[in-house]
Amino acid sequence: MKATCILVVVTCCLAVGVSRPAECQSPAAGSDGSLTEYQLKRGLAFSDFILSKQASNTASSKSSSGIGASAVDVESQKKVAAIRGETERMLAEIKKFEDEIKAFEVKVAEQEEMAKLAIDFAKDEPQVRHYLSALFADGYSQPDPATRSAHKQTAVFGPVSLIALKEFSALEPSERGLLRLGHAGSDPTNDRGRQAFPKNIGGSLDRSETEFLYPAQRLLIKYQKLLVMKGLLAP
Repeated sequence: MKATCILVVVTCCLAVGVSRPAECQSPAAGSDGSLTEYQLKRGLAFSDFILSKQASNTASSKSSSGIGASAVDVESQKKVAAIRGETERMLAEIKKFEDEIKAFEVKVAEQEEMAKLAIDFAKDEPQVRHYLSALFADGYSQPDPATRSAHKQTAVFGPVSLIALKEFSALEPSERGLLRLGHAGSDPTNDRGRQAFPKNIGGSLDRSETEFLYPAQRLLIKYQKLLVMKGLLAP
């Protein structure tokens, strides 16, 4: 009888959250009658408590009487363990569903961001092409982070790589980043030609060079993902 009562208590704990120890109380079930994640977790904790308590009682009983656990106790333990297993499965399903929802929300947010960028890009495209055309043209060279100023030759023919620009620190919003961007677009080892980029950029920038490179970098940072999607920059 005691084992049967324990099983009923656990079942009730998992199902509706009626009277039980205060630490196992939980909010009501969902509006559709389904179990909430909180209820499942509290029910799981309470089933662990029951299993532990039964094991302790069984051990105490064996110690005092020398008689093993009754068939009823063993069966009730199996049922409680089965309930626990089902609860774990339901929690895993909830976690999987939550992860899918988060991934979907991230994808939607990215699509919304790209849509807004596309609208802005349509307005800024003449400026983007004026400032960054030296990076869009096809060639074999890519900025070389090892030299921090010159380009290296590659076997791939196409525009400058966004990854190469980042490794070159050309997107770093600082005076150093502006200098690196200047070298990426105007260094003689860039086989695309410097286009509108300032020429003969040395180890520091003068005012006119900064006035060109600051908006160039701002546009590059803002539209970097879109430029790769449009094929104006290599990945």
